[in-house]
Amino acid sequence: MALPKNEIIKLSDAVAKLLDQDNKNKSLGEVSQELNDYIIEIKELVDTGDITYDELKEEISKHMKGEEKILPNSLAQLLIGCVGGTDSCPMKKESPEDIPFAYDNKTKKLIPMSKFTSPLTEDTYAVIYISGDPRNVSVESLKDLEIAGFKKLRIEYKGIEQSSYKTINIDNLKRYIYSKPEKDSNAGIMVMVFIVMVALILFYNMKN
Repeated sequence: MALPKNEIIKLSDAVAKLLDQDNKNKSLGEVSQELNDYIIEIKELVDTGDITYDELKEEISKHMKGEEKILPNSLAQLLIGCVGGTDSCPMKKESPEDIPFAYDNKTKKLIPMSKFTSPLTEDTYAVIYISGDPRNVSVESLKDLEIAGFKKLRIEYKGIEQSSYKTINIDNLKRYIYSKPEKDSNAGIMVMVFIVMVALILFYNMKN
């Protein structure tokens, strides 16, 4: 089934803008609100069935050159996965009640991929797409989801060299957040200072 002309124009314009020379290498956290709106628009077109995965794949392929370098955590990396298959595409169709976000490793922030940013039902999952180690998602970002009312979390992650996303389902977001070890740099510094002081005391006692 062919796309209505206005939807073809929307998709073509959105993909062209996201993948132009000025934008494609930007990290997800560096994009303007306009570009974020394009991501949301594409995702909604897929979710509502106004465009098919094959139509999205074809449009992205038009704007990607086979030999060009794809920077990790960039707009280009977000979209290029859709050329490979649905399992590698963060723009794939979600369950109706789930809310997708992309995680920016550079700014350690969640980038909305939907006009909704809070749960629709008790069973709503916040779905995070991340390139790299899922343990790198910051505790602060997860707490923001909890404050927004999310109780469940799904992390879709893949390494730079991997094609398909792997999935972690977390049915108790609060428990997951508070079970994660705190990375307190000040505590680390205090421990190092303590060790140095003990070493100096032992060294002084040995000399005397």
